[in-house]
Amino acid sequence: MREVRTVGIVGAEAVSAEWCARFLARGLDVVLWAPGDDRHSDVSACVMRAWPALSKQGLFPGASPERLRFADSLESLVEQSDLIQNTLGEDGETDGLISEMAGQDVIISTCSLNRARGARHSERVLSVCVERPVYLLPVLEIIRGQETSEEVVAQAREFYGSVGFKLFETQGPVTGRLSEALRREARAIKDGGTVAAQDLDDLYLHGSGLLSAVLGPLEQVESVSGDKDIELQVIRDECIVAVMQALRAFKRGAGALLQEDESRRIQAGQAFARWHDGDCVKAPLALYQSTVLPEWVDYNGHMTEAAYLTAFGWASDALFRYVGDDEAYRESGLSFYTVETHINYFQECSTGDPLRFTTQILGLDEKRMHIFHSMYHGHSGELLATTEQMLLHVDMKAARACPIREDVYEALAAVRAVHQDMEMPKQVGRQMAIKKR
Repeated sequence: MREVRTVGIVGAEAVSAEWCARFLARGLDVVLWAPGDDRHSDVSACVMRAWPALSKQGLFPGASPERLRFADSLESLVEQSDLIQNTLGEDGETDGLISEMAGQDVIISTCSLNRARGARHSERVLSVCVERPVYLLPVLEIIRGQETSEEVVAQAREFYGSVGFKLFETQGPVTGRLSEALRREARAIKDGGTVAAQDLDDLYLHGSGLLSAVLGPLEQVESVSGDKDIELQVIRDECIVAVMQALRAFKRGAGALLQEDESRRIQAGQAFARWHDGDCVKAPLALYQSTVLPEWVDYNGHMTEAAYLTAFGWASDALFRYVGDDEAYRESGLSFYTVETHINYFQECSTGDPLRFTTQILGLDEKRMHIFHSMYHGHSGELLATTEQMLLHVDMKAARACPIREDVYEALAAVRAVHQDMEMPKQVGRQMAIKKR
């Protein structure tokens, strides 16, 4: 098989476009053709919808949606392609035509087991089964036909592995059977009146759905549940937390529950009450304490640069809550956005180290706030890091700056009135430069 630089896609359904997106993201050229069907704009639109997610996953050099082109005939597609992916339905005739047109070093990959076994020149034809969306989910089954050569199977494994798939060679489509078995059982439970459909979805999303992202249904889950593999239990726990935290940003499934629980935890652990007129304001404020979390630590055993900013973000959140910027405030469409940050790092810290933070308001007007956080080791008192930040008050619905709500501004102004007499931290306004000796 020659090096695959151009992949031919036969078909113009959504799954065809998903295959296009995966190959394009790997820096390959893709040419598509569909018999008697001109849906080029639909395919291009699907590729563009997939592209943001692929960009976050990471694009290969040369990756571009513009490397997708359309053939005006099957013959033209075959001439241009190093590997042909036939995504049409049960149509063994097309596989046969492709096999006769293609050179001896071109693999024909179909989505039908029957076609793979029945096509002419079937030594070069095999079937692949995937889960959708094809451009993200990395599972792929290779199912050989009765005549598929060992060389072709080896070449197919090499190619599909190179475009990010986890490969399995099976005797029949297993991934689809697993998915359908779950749906069939879910439908049976719903039809039996045991639980409403929405509750059934939520039961899965908050339970075994989370677990299935980490462990399989057989060997690993049995090993963990029987306390046979303690190390795997630890990995399971860390992965579940990571998945829930990722879902939190989208308020989906267990992530939405995590966000609600997080709010309750912060409120329960607050060492301060919300500011009220006449309260004594500390200079500086001491509103937030924490410990270094395991996910904040890198392979050297130290807190990462980005984690310092995360921790300072929680200190800012404590300030916001102190002045009345809470969940209700944000739900009204108002929030503070950080527009500039300067961080200075002084000492390392590691998992479990206690942290305490102080906060000083350096400046304030109707739309902006200039703040300074200091991070200290909770036991030794050593200064670990500082950050200076400029924040802008934003109407999130209008996507533009707006005046701080009156009650929140009153609280901030009271803090600023006390803090303006404090000594200016020496890190404020520091400029990075290599000074000449």
